[in-house]
Amino acid sequence: MVGSGRGPIRLGKGVAVRKLAIRPLRLKSVFNGKNFSGWKVLNHPRRPKRARAKWSIVGTSIRSTGGPGALELQQRYGDLVLQTDVRTIAPLANGGVFFRCIPGDFMNGYEAQVFNACCDNDPGKPARYSTGGIDDRHLARRLVSRDGKVFTMTVIAVGPHIATWVNGYQLTDWTDTRKKHDNPRQGLRTKPGTIQLQAHDPKTAVEFSNIRVGSIGVRPGGPKSGTPP
Repeated sequence: MVGSGRGPIRLGKGVAVRKLAIRPLRLKSVFNGKNFSGWKVLNHPRRPKRARAKWSIVGTSIRSTGGPGALELQQRYGDLVLQTDVRTIAPLANGGVFFRCIPGDFMNGYEAQVFNACCDNDPGKPARYSTGGIDDRHLARRLVSRDGKVFTMTVIAVGPHIATWVNGYQLTDWTDTRKKHDNPRQGLRTKPGTIQLQAHDPKTAVEFSNIRVGSIGVRPGGPKSGTPP
């Protein structure tokens, strides 16, 4: 089996692959499991204090309850590999992982969904916002995760190309063909931005743990990725 850098893997004559597992290397933990050092709470700009999300540390996990609200990692990443373990505590709890966000801007980035819902109790018919989908951009292929059970979500973003996996199953493969724009709601954003954990609504109860991120190169002339602003 031969491979060099990015691109296809070519098999030698007479070689076949039945199962392939890949583990990303050089990922850095961005949550110390003890406190919110390096993270900042972002409250909804128009919601009263009583309606804000609550963020706490339970064991070595970040727990979000209520909402809407966001917890922002202050480091910035453009092209990245992001992995986190997630557990939805309440049935149909809704959350998400945002990346390439405009720093300090409430949930303004690309979002990998957390919402373990499907239609007709059929995992092959994922709901519109089911886990692994890219919110408002690309639906997940199926529902792999289940409420109450820890699952691992992986996000890879390189330029306009974004893909997601849950427990090793690829759920999306999407290219943002919009014109470039600093605001990801209006166009393609490749500029480094922050990562935000989402608490979606008053019924949210989600835990995030083992949050790890790695930069994929640095664009010539662009800002250094993976460093504090």
